[in-house]
Amino acid sequence: MIYLRATRGVVTIALFASALGLSRADCVVGAKMMTSYRLLNANTIYLTNGSQSIIIKTFQFMYAPASVTVLKDSFCDYSQNVLLVGDQVINANEVKDIQ
Repeated sequence: MIYLRATRGVVTIALFASALGLSRADCVVGAKMMTSYRLLNANTIYLTNGSQSIIIKTFQFMYAPASVTVLKDSFCDYSQNVLLVGDQVINANEVKDIQ
């Protein structure tokens, strides 16, 4: 019974924080305008066009690809089918728009 009450309290706090807008997803716009990329590690890729940059983190492993194709121009955290890295379709778990 105590565990159930604690769980309800955590869920209530999470719902309250969400309603206030304290937890929100980051989004990017204009991703297809990126002209170059750099693989920062096996789960993070950096895209840039000189004036705007995007960092995309994923749970999928990426290896030094021959090519990177941006499949979606606008997307947010936890979006699916965002990049084509080599022959692998990549989902975005976290995105950061750096300007």
